[in-house]
Amino acid sequence: MEIGYSGEGGDAEAHYDGVQLTHRFLDDVVADLHALGHSSTPSDIGHDFHAGFSVWSMHSLWARDLDPEAGEDDERAVSEGVSVAPYAYFTEG
Repeated sequence: MEIGYSGEGGDAEAHYDGVQLTHRFLDDVVADLHALGHSSTPSDIGHDFHAGFSVWSMHSLWARDLDPEAGEDDERAVSEGVSVAPYAYFTEG
């Protein structure tokens, strides 16, 4: 299952364990989840969490979509979606 961002922020977005997963900077989402003890491995588009989901960015949003002060060369990825499946689904090659 995939859950995309709504673009509204806050309660309109996907959440897990009190952390907003979508429509935030991907690195911030990963840091917040790791701080809560959730482990993950990086993927080519995001992070795969052992709890059975992946947060990812296809880079269709850019930093300025979240931070009006961001420069045009700001490469921070925006978390655009969550895929839900067993961890092995994401890591099997």
